[in-house]
Amino acid sequence: ASPPMIDRMDRYYVHEAADDFDELTSKSDGEGEEKHVVVYKKGHMPDEEAQVGMLPGAMRAERERVMRQARTKKKKLKEQQERNMQEQLARSIGVGGSIEAVRYQKRDRRTIEEIDEDRKRAKRQEMEDLFGADDDDD
Repeated sequence: ASPPMIDRMDRYYVHEAADDFDELTSKSDGEGEEKHVVVYKKGHMPDEEAQVGMLPGAMRAERERVMRQARTKKKKLKEQQERNMQEQLARSIGVGGSIEAVRYQKRDRRTIEEIDEDRKRAKRQEMEDLFGADDDDD
């Protein structure tokens, strides 16, 4: 195993030096304080899937465990975001916290014209109630 190279400038210089040679290529490997540069002969850099297969069993198991944890955390976060969005929607339409209640509220299926006509009719009725019926028949 390569020694860790914490300083990113050190890693940069190694990458630059490898680029100066036509037959070499390099890549950074590892995480955090374990990050280091690996130099390969061109055409011999293993791909990620091959690297995972080359890891010792314990390292492979640890990597799979970490990946599983990340997927679980991502799934829980997505579920929490969905719940938050549903609660926010429910609050914005005045339903007491549950989106399920929306399904039971009656929806207004009138057209805009019908709504306008109903408002005018209600306004006329209100005026008649306030000032009495207008007798234009006389």
